[in-house]
Amino acid sequence: MKILLSFRAALALSLAAALLTLAAPARAEKRVALVIGNNDYKHVPKLQKAVNDARTMGDTLKQLGFSVMVAKNQTRQAFSETLLAFDAAVGPGDTAFFFYAGHGFEIAGQNFLLPTDVPAASEGQEELVRDASVLADRIIERLQNKNVRTAILVFDACRNNPFERSGTRALAGGGGLAPMTQLPEGVFSVFSAGPRQTALDRLSNNDNNPNSVFTRTFAKELLQPGENLVQVAQHTRRMVSEMAETVNHKQIPVYFDQMVDDVFLNGVAKGEPTVAKPAAPPQQVAALPPVSVPRTAPSNDSVNAPIAMFSRHNGGWTVVFSIADPTLGISWRMGEAGEFRETGFIDTLDPRTRKRMPNPSIELAADAPAATIQVRYVDASGELQGPFPIKFDPEAVLI
Repeated sequence: MKILLSFRAALALSLAAALLTLAAPARAEKRVALVIGNNDYKHVPKLQKAVNDARTMGDTLKQLGFSVMVAKNQTRQAFSETLLAFDAAVGPGDTAFFFYAGHGFEIAGQNFLLPTDVPAASEGQEELVRDASVLADRIIERLQNKNVRTAILVFDACRNNPFERSGTRALAGGGGLAPMTQLPEGVFSVFSAGPRQTALDRLSNNDNNPNSVFTRTFAKELLQPGENLVQVAQHTRRMVSEMAETVNHKQIPVYFDQMVDDVFLNGVAKGEPTVAKPAAPPQQVAALPPVSVPRTAPSNDSVNAPIAMFSRHNGGWTVVFSIADPTLGISWRMGEAGEFRETGFIDTLDPRTRKRMPNPSIELAADAPAATIQVRYVDASGELQGPFPIKFDPEAVLI
């Protein structure tokens, strides 16, 4: 009898424990961020705004619900200890955000983030830099090992060679950071400038903004409600590029997207994104048979310049661009002035880039007058190509 009671008691305890386990709330997904700014370099040129950039990003991410760790002027040992603390703070299913402002350097296609005590190095001493720096890819691996759901990495790093010439991130030079094109699923990375470009600290000597051109723009864009990460990156790219052009400088931020779903950091979109839809099959909408005309060759006669097909239907005109190069984004405008508009993306992966394909089509009104469509695109290396002129003449097309 005592044995039976003991068995029943044990069974009851087991059932109670199981029910408590089921009733216990699942681990809540967190938003965790680490922002690092390095100004005070000892053996390579000092920077002026990296620490301010980190502080601004930290404040921005706090407004978006992130638990934020801010670190500044990190030596190699301090950098390692900070990354260990970041490791401990994130867990499965979390959204992890890593921001770095400071010197960066590329060696044999790998990106290294430079601590403040990185030694001066000369030709043939690449291993000295490797051993004294932090490999950017390793940060991604560590976050993947923690099974985070989303990893966002943003680099506002100088793209000139700190070992060759002195100055700030605004000065030109060789070297730079390599594009991170082979990212694992769930990772999104943003660079403040494209390959072989330098990131501006300021637009002029009278520019008193405490942040770099990229960070001041990106931080504001992150707070825009209803924008997903891709939209944030695209809008930042356009605005930074346009600001840099005002001082005859080329700086086009690039992003690399391996997200499965759209990620919204400041609220989901209230409706479907307003992007141009892929061209429908002509037999479904055409009132007139689809016709096409070749693009007039642009003045630079680039072999990779886009061509276009024009289709007339009841609702107006569909223009489909054909670009030989693998592309990461397409934008356009009518005429020689005005802002370029992104075409958006379609739900198809391009096997050449392993990213979503840019939408190749746009819609024009039925009464659109003859004009020149200016088209530009971002190639697989992150370089902006164009703009290329394409003649749109409704009367000629219908003849």
